[in-house]
Amino acid sequence: MSKANVVRILRIDALFNFSVGAICYVFYKPLVAAILFPFTDKPLYANVMGAGIMGLSIVAWLASNRPETAREFIGAVIITRLLVAPAILYWLFIGGIDLPPVWLGVVALAAQVALIGGEALYLYSSRSK
Repeated sequence: MSKANVVRILRIDALFNFSVGAICYVFYKPLVAAILFPFTDKPLYANVMGAGIMGLSIVAWLASNRPETAREFIGAVIITRLLVAPAILYWLFIGGIDLPPVWLGVVALAAQVALIGGEALYLYSSRSK
């Protein structure tokens, strides 16, 4: 995968996740409902999660500036999202969280997997020999 492609993937990833994080951080209930996050009357959970997501997005954006020297940061972004994915799958399919359409959660997770795949492909294809 080329440097230009991974830069695009990292920036799309950063912009998408930063916007989701910002929505959670400010906890404006209509926007939280619009992105189909579970309702809570305690904004603390959404605020903390939003701050974490925004921080991860900043790391992805900074890594996109020089991906060839930020391999560890790209790896950290991938690992972080891989840690989140099982939790999302658990709550969608086993925990029975009340989200409107489950298929939308699966589509969002598939988009994250595509971004992770692109980032991982770059790390694999650009490793030093």
